[in-house]
Amino acid sequence: MTSTLQFSLCGLIIIAFLSSACSDTTNDTTETGLSDSTYLVTETPGGKNDTGYASNVATEFQAVFRSTISFSLKNVEPELWQSVASALMSPGSPELLDGAGLQLKFGKTEFNSKGLRPNHLVEAVQALEVTVDPETASVRVLFQAETEVIVAHSDALKHHWTAENLIGKRFTATVPDNPWPMHFVAKMACQDEESHGPDPLSYYYYFDAFREGCAEAMLAGGIERVGLEIEIVSVEPPFVSFPEYDRLMEDGRLDIIAFFPHATDGWVPGSFDWGASARDKFVRNLRQAGFGLQSTPKGDIYERVKSGVVQSIRVVGPELLQSLPDFAKSLYRELIPNYEIVLYNGHSNYGSLDILTEPTLYPGHYQIFFINACWSYEYYTKQIFQHNKTEQDPMGWANADVVINTELGWFDHFGSLSTILVANLLRGSMTGGVEGHRFYSWDRIVTALNSFAQANPNDGQHELFGVSGVKGNSYTP
Repeated sequence: MTSTLQFSLCGLIIIAFLSSACSDTTNDTTETGLSDSTYLVTETPGGKNDTGYASNVATEFQAVFRSTISFSLKNVEPELWQSVASALMSPGSPELLDGAGLQLKFGKTEFNSKGLRPNHLVEAVQALEVTVDPETASVRVLFQAETEVIVAHSDALKHHWTAENLIGKRFTATVPDNPWPMHFVAKMACQDEESHGPDPLSYYYYFDAFREGCAEAMLAGGIERVGLEIEIVSVEPPFVSFPEYDRLMEDGRLDIIAFFPHATDGWVPGSFDWGASARDKFVRNLRQAGFGLQSTPKGDIYERVKSGVVQSIRVVGPELLQSLPDFAKSLYRELIPNYEIVLYNGHSNYGSLDILTEPTLYPGHYQIFFINACWSYEYYTKQIFQHNKTEQDPMGWANADVVINTELGWFDHFGSLSTILVANLLRGSMTGGVEGHRFYSWDRIVTALNSFAQANPNDGQHELFGVSGVKGNSYTP
């Protein structure tokens, strides 16, 4: 979940920590600490192994979805109704784009239950038909939009799906035709038992179209139930890629920042918190791997030198983040552009972390992001790519690789998962991506993350990691 994640946590998973430390300065590339086999990719004699979407447990498909959405005209002068309809027909209508994305969010729970995990950021939408209804003072738009859908291999096995037989399949979820006032009109009538109230930010997350009384509450408020249909249209062929290790190392150092916000609402520094616990686990691993501490007012910096390369990791914990106004946005703005690898280990806040939509966050050089939160594939992948787009790079992939989760996230995993990612990226950077039978490629690194998650389920659930934006990576060992 997001803001309720702390209520889902089981006991802290205890991992055996590294028993020996390295010195702060060494030219020996043989390490203990972060290179313990607990954290590194497994050896795979025989070389590379292609994967489709860069995950060992899921595949990404291209899809289109269609639905009908209604816009109220009650506050618009009748002589302007046709102008509103014409504006909605225009390519790139921001109102239609926003509505399509919100309707898709309302279908989240039902699509998830059917084995689909669609990305929620809609970038292209087309109005197919627009009708003004004078009786209801509304305009209805039949539209089609594009998205991407993740399918877990476990769901594919359960439903007997293959990459081939999924193409052309259609899936439908019941959504409101006018999603914006749902929290006010239907209130708790359409919320499942996990909901904390009719909050407009999270209403879609707990939406249950089939809850007793929901249909009646919607109808009483003038909102109809419509079917939003997703059609699977294609899948990318398998590929293998590596992080751009040459670009990470081109300045002779590697700079990493890891954010660990607090987990518990109303947390008081000094009391226990899963976010602080995850930070502490990550820091213990750094110290035991020979990283020395340099405290600063803006997070603790841990550094070591390996083969003449400075490896610097700034760790920003919940104490500092909670003390800052405006959800610490000023700190994120200041620090993130200066780092090649950025880790965020916290709540997804139902997709409302709008700091990721600020163009100035992205400096124009290669960065790796680890958005270690609930459903981060659905919420944040394309936000990062949107603001890395250039005329030469229309997809926004050249300067960003994004490691994301498409299930619930668990704070008691964050310290170990951050260690796994950092350990492999450090080792891959120092070895050029290959070390004997160890290949520090994206598919191997994601496999290491998923192996930990699968071995440490909470309430029978675990994360499902993948990485986006890596298909065009040019680095080859």
